[in-house]
Amino acid sequence: MIKLYHYDVARNKFDKNGKLPKTLRKELYAENPTCYICNGQFNLGHFQLEHIIPVKVGGHLFAKKNVALVCQRCHLPKTKLDILTINSMKRDKIIFGSFIINSFLPIEEVIKIFIEKRKLISKIQDDYKKWEFGSVDVDYQQIFQKENRI
Repeated sequence: MIKLYHYDVARNKFDKNGKLPKTLRKELYAENPTCYICNGQFNLGHFQLEHIIPVKVGGHLFAKKNVALVCQRCHLPKTKLDILTINSMKRDKIIFGSFIINSFLPIEEVIKIFIEKRKLISKIQDDYKKWEFGSVDVDYQQIFQKENRI
């Protein structure tokens, strides 16, 4: 018999105390006023809430252990990477569905796979940037040296 797991992504709109995101953002800022990606320090208005494990993969919506503060500059690239990873998992049939996530694996396994896939996709993106733009401008320095010109 094959088990099918269902995860309702709207299952946890508030935490157990009924706190709203603004309250949570203020609490996180009071504990650590830095971006968890770049470690930059900004005022509260510059920060956004970021789900470490996206809700679409099984992360809790407002659990403190799954939410972190990120600056606006870091939030978009992280979200794009998460979307690429989720789409990859859907293509591989690890998860399927939109509002209710279905999987043949338990939620803990889905989250582990998500983390590993995200690392792999991030590495591929970094390698592509190095290939396309050169590593630390070394390629451009070689082109502009007189002895390398024709």
